[in-house]
Amino acid sequence: AMRHLAVYPSPDERCYVFCIEARHPGALNGAELAPLLDAALRQTGFVYNICRGQELVRPARVQLMQSGWLDALYEARTQPGATRAQVKLPLILAAAPEARFAAP
Repeated sequence: AMRHLAVYPSPDERCYVFCIEARHPGALNGAELAPLLDAALRQTGFVYNICRGQELVRPARVQLMQSGWLDALYEARTQPGATRAQVKLPLILAAAPEARFAAP
């Protein structure tokens, strides 16, 4: 099961990268998830499907994240005196997360 998911557009790779932290390390397989996510995007996203069909966008990719990534996101965005419940984490990231959180 997923603990957290966020996506960012990778201009270098010309694809969407889904960053996923699993609830239990090793519980998810990025190679298996990537085609499922790409297929879901093609089914639900009319423009995405056209762009994929014309090879303007490459298939979605999954980057599994290390345990602690979600905690670091909350820590970076929680203001002094606030609680995590007051923090709204973005689903769509402007850029790739810090490389130190990428799972090997």
